Amino acid sequence: MEGVVRQIWKADAATEICFVYTMHEGMTNDLAAGRFPRSASAMEHIADHYGIPSIHLAMEAARRIRVGEWIFKSPKPDVPADPDRGFPARKAFAPDGCHPFAETGHRLYTEALARAFERMENLGQPGAHALPEPFTPDNHENAMMILLSRDFLIGSWWKLDRTTNALARNFARQLPVLWQATEAGDSLRFSFHGRWAALYDLLGPDGGCKVQANAGPGQKSRRPKVFRRNSPLASLLLSQRSARDIFLRRASPCGHFWENSAPWNFQTGSKAAPDLRSSHARNA
Repeated sequence: MEGVVRQIWKADAATEICFVYTMHEGMTNDLAAGRFPRSASAMEHIADHYGIPSIHLAMEAARRIRVGEWIFKSPKPDVPADPDRGFPARKAFAPDGCHPFAETGHRLYTEALARAFERMENLGQPGAHALPEPFTPDNHENAMMILLSRDFLIGSWWKLDRTTNALARNFARQLPVLWQATEAGDSLRFSFHGRWAALYDLLGPDGGCKVQANAGPGQKSRRPKVFRRNSPLASLLLSQRSARDIFLRRASPCGHFWENSAPWNFQTGSKAAPDLRSSHARNA
């Protein structure tokens, strides 16, 4: 996330950034007890370091679910009473474990967002944001997505035309350029300087590859363990260390409100406080 922040402000220092958090079913008890999930806690260190406001939309929803006023999941937003079990009529947050109903969960999310915006309205000054020293020296500030071209490819690769090929058309937003390898031994080769390299691709039901980095021994990767026909987008980590050369070979065919402040026991890069810090807005 730090790399994303730094890339945005390098491109346009006047861009305003706000971190927004939601929840899934497994987070309810922790949020109701004032504890953030690990991912949100990590992002809060970045928010503190760069003076970025953050809003947690789900604190009130988590509280209602925790005390039994609402339930998390039901086919419909209105849950009828169950006299046999002693349950009154209640509201449901979502039809699944994550995505809220418009009538209930999204209403609380919207109210939380409105409260946070009111609280943040007079905070800060408009203008360009200065980039401080990185919080994490090895952040992904220099990460980039590179589209494949013929220069990378060895063997019988075909560039798919989105006007005639359904895969190229359906995934054009995620993969503007899509190549297909059809023969065992088809390869792609590239050089890079850095710690990480990964391949972003579409999986097939019987695919695999052999990865070789820094002239070391090749490692075979059988993919996928689970194939989802309707969602074949995936990524493959090719190297976790500096490499000058990667060789990929195809192995087989195919404040005003309590929720505006960080939880009292949440430790961030600056001192935890029960009230809203000048550069931050937390909401629930």
